[in-house]
Amino acid sequence: FGCFISMQNWSDIWLPKGIATYLTGLYAKKCFGNNAYREWIHSELQEVVKYEEQFGGIIMDPSQAPAPVPSVGPGPQPPPRPVDPGFYFPIKNLHTLSPRYIEVMRKKAHLVIRMLEHRIGYELLLQVLNKQLSLASNAAGQKQSAGLWSHMLISTNVFTKAIFTVTGKDMAVFVDQWVRTGGHAKFHLSFVFNRKRNTVELEIRQDATQQRGIRKYVGPLLVTIQELDGTFKQI
Repeated sequence: FGCFISMQNWSDIWLPKGIATYLTGLYAKKCFGNNAYREWIHSELQEVVKYEEQFGGIIMDPSQAPAPVPSVGPGPQPPPRPVDPGFYFPIKNLHTLSPRYIEVMRKKAHLVIRMLEHRIGYELLLQVLNKQLSLASNAAGQKQSAGLWSHMLISTNVFTKAIFTVTGKDMAVFVDQWVRTGGHAKFHLSFVFNRKRNTVELEIRQDATQQRGIRKYVGPLLVTIQELDGTFKQI
């Protein structure tokens, strides 16, 4: 990804960079262990958060606006207005982007691919990537059918469709949230142990959604609780 399979448009650059870094991370985890891998992921996350809160949310694919939120109100809904990310340079052209922006965008693309792995599963994600490699390898050997060479290019829409084809899961909402919309979510958590009910009461708040680079997240959230007899995951 990045050499054999390239981006279709410059706005799809997040895909080869994110997938290549994700695969590099899998190799690093196997060679250097999970602790070193987790420390690297944490440092990447901290850099992305610091940049977005200082300058603004990174939109990885600005070529298409996210789908409007469904409304139960009567009458047709107006088309969504483009959101100004607030940067001093245009983000719709590779030649006008800040080099720092591109570097942090690569790190965020890697994190989004990891989020996608958590959504659809490790095995299914590898099946999607292998499917793209198989189509590209077949297209590369077709010297007479130049139309198949499009399989050697990857875009946000092609990748989303490939996920649905292989897994049967529609990730359009996920792409709208994390690829076509900038910013990140910030949660404030607190918990108490209720001795009468013998349960852990967890409160999760989003109090900083009006700050730069931070937006409100709506969707599933996985919480891991470490207890004496093991680790328990709750969505």
